[in-house]
Amino acid sequence: MMPSPSRGPRRGASKPGKKPQNQAVNRAIDLLRAGNVKAAASIIDPMMKKARKDASVVRVKGLIEMKSGRYTEAEQYLNRARDLDPGHPMISVEQAMVHQLRGRYDRMVEAARNAYRITPGRTEIQTLLAEALISADRCDEAYELLRELGKGGSLDPALADPLTKVLDIQGRREEAIEIFDSIGDGAGLAPNIRKRMNLRRGRMLEKLGDHDGALEAYRKGHAQLKSAFDPDAFDRRVDEILDAMRKSSFTDPGTEASSTELPVMIVSMPRSGTSLLERILAAHPSVTGIGEESVISETIREHRDRLGREPVRDMAATDPAILESMRTDCLGRIKALSGEGTRTVSKHLQNWSYLPVIGTWYPRAHVVRITRDPFATGISIYGQDLPEDRMPWVGRLDWIGRVMAAERRFVAAAREIVPNPWYEVVYEDLIDEPESRIPPLVESIGVDFDERCLSPHKAESTGGGGDGGKQFRPTLSLHQVRKPISRDSRDRATVWGDRLEDLRRGLEEGGIT
Repeated sequence: MMPSPSRGPRRGASKPGKKPQNQAVNRAIDLLRAGNVKAAASIIDPMMKKARKDASVVRVKGLIEMKSGRYTEAEQYLNRARDLDPGHPMISVEQAMVHQLRGRYDRMVEAARNAYRITPGRTEIQTLLAEALISADRCDEAYELLRELGKGGSLDPALADPLTKVLDIQGRREEAIEIFDSIGDGAGLAPNIRKRMNLRRGRMLEKLGDHDGALEAYRKGHAQLKSAFDPDAFDRRVDEILDAMRKSSFTDPGTEASSTELPVMIVSMPRSGTSLLERILAAHPSVTGIGEESVISETIREHRDRLGREPVRDMAATDPAILESMRTDCLGRIKALSGEGTRTVSKHLQNWSYLPVIGTWYPRAHVVRITRDPFATGISIYGQDLPEDRMPWVGRLDWIGRVMAAERRFVAAAREIVPNPWYEVVYEDLIDEPESRIPPLVESIGVDFDERCLSPHKAESTGGGGDGGKQFRPTLSLHQVRKPISRDSRDRATVWGDRLEDLRRGLEEGGIT
């Protein structure tokens, strides 16, 4: 039997891993945490010439490469740092993170186990190992690990998060609810963990048919973080970008980079079937999925000092030499992630808002638009732990409705402006009639249909039975899309009834009736 978690954090936790003593290295780490990769590199790159055997310098160089999306190089540097300092647990932690970002979950487990061997008493590393096992579809092993950690006393409440995740995947939701109840309000846990646990509790209650309890858990989860959002200001910004797009010519300069058809951009709201769509396409032997990699935003960030105040809005009017530099750099990022594929699928959550950039940089890139019932999409967004720092609107149903309405209005207008080849699919049609809907979908991106695309759950090699040899990056729907295409979520919104009135009001205020 699994012991109940205690109601507060454990005392006497082990000390964190060693911290570099070099002030310059510490400064570079602080810059990385702030998202300033270029400034961090300006400190570390000169040091690499003189301190190639300093594990702390090599480690941070690996982190810079990881943040830049150059995962092969990041892995090489972190491997060298581990060889130089094999007892540093954080190097193994960061190796696990690289493997996770590449969809190599079994290797993520190996790195997490190494960190656990070095510092077995550290809760963060225990959590990492449990999450690695879950990601690798080895939930039974994750459960046994957590059961072992809880022997002889109460389980650290922070570990209740991966434990309830395992129980949910295994269908043992009543047990998970009991664990949530034993924690109480989670006093002592970080607000982001309390948020995540309440949202997971709500999703389980929803699956158990308790929609009132689910809605209350969702509200309680979002109450842990105080986000501010102005939907009227958001609408004004959308209109400004559309006005700028209508005045743009989107001229194709005919360069090698601008002529590429490698990128395939999925354009949608979150929770609309993008993970399934990516798997269907990437099940094709010539197609690679790169998940939600921030290839566009990171490229813009690196060139930020050469751009104006509104780079997305004004992208088409940017100096052609700067545009060519940016599209070439971004294409290099995509190629580094895509391997030998002839098409690379991006499902970044902000692709819809980057349509001005996509149309300017890559006018021949294929755009695939997927939509889902707005009420099913809205409640799914509300019940998931999406990043409120970048998406502050996810914490209220009426805000979600306003943003969904703005997104639909923006994408409908942008489709008539950007030059990209475009294909649209409805999620409900896709899961109702996969045999007839998938072949034209696959062919729309310029590749011949392949039968493997009808079984996207087999595309990934996992402990759960997939044998397709593909690797997929983390997504909130990771475990769902490892199963055969199902209609289970088709009518999700209908059972909520009047409970979604706030969402309805937001949609109507945004123009969707």
